[in-house]
Formats: sequence, structure tokens, C-alpha cells
Amino acid sequence: MKFCICLMICVFTFKVCFAQIQWDCTPSYSNAHLDINNIDALIQQGGCLWWDLFLEPGYEVPKGENVHALYASAIWMAGIDEFGQLKEAAQTYRQSGNDFFPGPLDKNGNTNFNQCHNFDRFWKLNKSTIDSFIAGKFGLNIPKDILEWPGRNNPHLLNNVSDLDLAPYVDVNFDSQYNIDDGDYPLINGDQSLWWVFNDYGNYHSETQGVPLQVEVQANAFSYKQNNCLDDVTFYEYKVINKSPVTIDSFFFGQWTTNSLGCWNDDYFGSDSARNMLVSYNGDNFDGPECSINYGSFLPMLAIRFVNGPHDKF
Repeated sequence: MKFCICLMICVFTFKVCFAQIQWDCTPSYSNAHLDINNIDALIQQGGCLWWDLFLEPGYEVPKGENVHALYASAIWMAGIDEFGQLKEAAQTYRQSGNDFFPGPLDKNGNTNFNQCHNFDRFWKLNKSTIDSFIAGKFGLNIPKDILEWPGRNNPHLLNNVSDLDLAPYVDVNFDSQYNIDDGDYPLINGDQSLWWVFNDYGNYHSETQGVPLQVEVQANAFSYKQNNCLDDVTFYEYKVINKSPVTIDSFFFGQWTTNSLGCWNDDYFGSDSARNMLVSYNGDNFDGPECSINYGSFLPMLAIRFVNGPHDKF
């Protein structure tokens, strides 16, 4: 069996003004599972993927068999502003600290403790749930993640951040406001979607010791249940918004990843630069036996690929 992870990376930048920073956000600790198909992927709020923050892996495939194909991952970003200042945000195992904090930045590029705390969460929806909502099957018992979807100016969202464009939605009456009372509903990718938002400006960068970029990252993880090869794929899309008052030049975006294809000590790696793809496979004809949990003679191959991006849009 073959399976892969496809990363969809979208980078957006623009300039706004900002006020004085407030260093009072705390690290994120919420997580959610992307688990509609043959993969159970554990996602952490902030910039981390595929592990539980306690050194246990969280990318189980096939789902339910307690064997994992990936160990941990996090996004890395860096750039130089128009004054020549290097700015960066990155994490590995959070052993030294955090560079990312939950929640969006406001129009001035700032945040605060309450905003970070209230956005330390995910919005998880299946396409079938949205279809049932559109058909009116829920009555007054609207699922929480539809009711509180972080669309623009949602009146049902706790700590609603006014006039910010966050999660995408279908605006039935074209009033540029998300409100289920008007029939609006979330717009998601795939058959299951996780949406969350985080930033690198809520507190000191204790992981890299670097100068913050002052960016907001709107993230979406999604997968398909199609009874075909897509059942062995998960997708990740990042929308990176520069909310600092300066332009970031020479911007780099990367995905740090620690693979652990079952038993970690016999993994080999290769790359295909033409396809922007990393490949991981077993180095011999048996996975293990040094590790108690392994794929044995059932040897999968894993690929991580940037399928669209990074790119700029204005």
C-alpha cells in the first residue's frame, strides 16, 4: 500500500499599521483529529502537526492499527524586512518554548490574552454535516462548529473579532457577514475539514529567540473519503498574512518534519525536486524488529509534497 501527505501552501501578504505589542498570550494546547478516511492525523493548534506534545506520534495509518507513519512536524518561516532586519518564526518539539500563539491578529496587527485564549480551538466539520444543515435537518439544534464558524462578523461567535476576514463561507444574501440566520454556511475543502488560526505575535519567541514577523496564519487541514487512493492522503493549506507595517522581502516558508515510518531506525529518504516531493521508505525488507510497533513485512511508502505554492497574491 502507498500513501502520501500533500501540503497545499498559499502565501498572502499585505501592509497595515499596528499599535504597541502586548506580550501576554500563552501557548496553545488544544488539538483535533483529522480522521474521516484511512488516516488519523493529530493536529495541534499553532504550528505543530502529528504528535501529542508528550513525545508520542500522531499520524496513524492504517487508522485503528496503532502504527504511525510520521512523528512530528511544524512550519518554519523567515524573511528580511525593508530595513534589513531578519525576522523568523519556527518550532520543533516546543522543548525550548513557542513562537506561535492561537488566534488572529486585529487590523492593527495585535492581539491579547483573551483573544488568544478564545481562539485556542478548532472548527471541525464534515461535508455531510453541512449538507444536512443546508437541508434544514437540524432544526434549532445547530452544530456548534457551524453556529460559531469564524466567518466575518458572526454574531454567534464568542469574542467575535469585528471586520476580519477569517474562515471562508457561503454568503447567501451577499451582505459580507456570516450569519446562519440568513442561511449562510461554512465553505470547506474535502469531506472533512479542520480550520484554525494562529499568529507569531502574541508573545516572545522563546523557541528561536527571533524577531517576530507579525503574521497571522489561517490553517486548513482536510481529507477525502472516496474509497480510492484519496483515502490515504491528507492535505494542509496555510494562508500567511503579513500584518506588520513593513514589507517582508526574501520570505521563506518550510515544513520541518520528523518521519518515523513505523520503526524509525531503518527508514531511508529521497527527494524529487521536479515534483517538490520528499519520499520516505523502509531501508530493508522488514520494518523492525527493534521497535515493538512496526509495519513488519507490510512495507508502505510515504511522500510529502508541496502541490501548490508557496505563492503571493495581493
